[in-house]
This record gives sequence, structure tokens and C-alpha cells, in this order.
Amino acid sequence: MSTASALDNVMAQAEAAAANHTAPDVPTYQPPALQQPGGVPAKRTLQSVNDNAGILVETYLLPKTEGLKIGSDFKGLLDEVVGIVDMSDVVVISQIRANTGGNTTFVKSYDGVTAAGGQNFMAELARLQKTNDKVDGPYDTVEIPFELAEDVKDPKSSTTFEAGLEIGYTPSLTGYKEFQRFVKQLNKEDPSLLEARLKVKFIHEKKTNSNNNEWGVVRFEKLEVL
Repeated sequence: MSTASALDNVMAQAEAAAANHTAPDVPTYQPPALQQPGGVPAKRTLQSVNDNAGILVETYLLPKTEGLKIGSDFKGLLDEVVGIVDMSDVVVISQIRANTGGNTTFVKSYDGVTAAGGQNFMAELARLQKTNDKVDGPYDTVEIPFELAEDVKDPKSSTTFEAGLEIGYTPSLTGYKEFQRFVKQLNKEDPSLLEARLKVKFIHEKKTNSNNNEWGVVRFEKLEVL
């Protein structure tokens, strides 16, 4: 048999083997939070949805470099805001912060497994690491719901925010340290304060790093137990 004929026979046998090969079935991926033991998808319940849900508020407290704003439409800046916080309603979250071209994206999870949007949290981390210049996290922070304890007027407009308005505040990566200090102070004073309803002063503080970058965070001061 010639060399060409032998080569033809080998190629024909390889093609026949490939045609008869059956690829193994690959199971559809399910995020861990949606699986029961054994890989069976778990039925979502109202309780499971509630466990992976955040706070419900009307607007957010936003620390800027020179002061605080209540919502993005707030025209002026405040040095402090007094609110009523039910400490048992504070929600601990894991968060990822990604930045590229000056644009920042946050992805959060309430259980450390599933992102708030339903995606796998660690898969989202991997995706962001591939598509962003800088990624921080996952890191711990909190969502703090509170009510305004008194009316607050925007110093640069006619808008007044009435007492009782439901506001949220989520500390940044550096701002979370201030909340940790606050919690340690409460725990040292009386551990039951971590479940108490408190009147709290949210105080603006400017931070500066070694590169002379400036930003604002919030310090916390307990005023009274309600």
C-alpha cells in the first residue's frame, strides 16, 4: 500500500470515529443560592426573596466632599442630619466596586452568594475584573434605613424635607469604618443598643489621602435611646 493510501485510510478512520462520538451531557449551571442539596433547584419563597432584599426608602443620604445631600436633586450642602434609626433594621451586605474611565459600578449581595440582580455574585466579580480598570471587594458594608427626626430645608432652594421622610445611607468602602466605630461604641456601652431605636446625628467629615484626593464620609453620634 502506498504512503498516500495509508494516510487516506487513517484520515477516514478518524472521521468515522468523530462522527460516532457523542458528547457527554453538561448540566445547566444553577447559582448555589438557588439549589437544594443534590443540585435540585430550590423553589423561591416569599421568605427567600425577603432574605435577599434590601431596604425600602424614599431617597438616600449622599456624602459629598464638602457636605451632605438628601437625594441627588438637593441643591445645597448640610453639615449634619438628625435621624431615627432602628438598629435591628440595618442590613449587612457584601459589595463590589468597579471603576473604569471614571464610571463606577456597584454590585451588592445580601447573602454573599447571589447578587441583588439575581446573578451569581462571584461570577459578577470575575466579569467586572475582566472589564474594568480597578475592582475593589467584595467588602462588607451596610444599608442603614432611617427617618428624619426633624424638618430639613435645602439651604439653596425652597424645598423642605419633612420629619418622618424615609432615607437610606450605604457607607462607602472607607466610610464603613466610621459605622464600625459607632457599633463598637454602642456595644461597649450596652450590647442591647445594637437592637434599639436610636436618635442619631449623621455628621459630615471630609477625608484626604496621600494623593490629596478628597471625599466625604459620615460619622455617627448617638443622641438618645427612644
